[in-house]
Amino acid sequence: MDYVEITDCMSATFQGIEQCVPQIGKGKFPFLLVARSFNGKAPLGQISKTLHISLARCSNLAKRLEEEGLIRRIDDPSDKRICYIEVTEKGEEFYESSRKKWTEFIDDYRNYLGEENFGKLCEVLCLTRKFLQLRQEKGEANA
Repeated sequence: MDYVEITDCMSATFQGIEQCVPQIGKGKFPFLLVARSFNGKAPLGQISKTLHISLARCSNLAKRLEEEGLIRRIDDPSDKRICYIEVTEKGEEFYESSRKKWTEFIDDYRNYLGEENFGKLCEVLCLTRKFLQLRQEKGEANA
């Protein structure tokens, strides 16, 4: 595959993802998924690290989710620098609805690709994420 073909394929893939992947909110579902994994109160800093996003970006997302009633922010009484996240009942409902849509999409995709190809895709996506993280760390993002 030459550079033109791979560029065309990547472009079509990105467009297809935007059109076909279930709309589960800009960052809402991953945020809630991580927050729920702490069984109650999740430290905002840990959510940031797990999602590989800056604390400032994570805090902005938390603010938006709080405004929508999906989470509650709880300050640590002994250390004002620490903020915990608690998923509300409305947040749980959004999470379950999004999880169902996402699971159905992934199951459909896995069935289409077959197990062997799906496994290869997972490996390539992990490698791609590592490559992009390295470029960001080197300051080469959007260079």
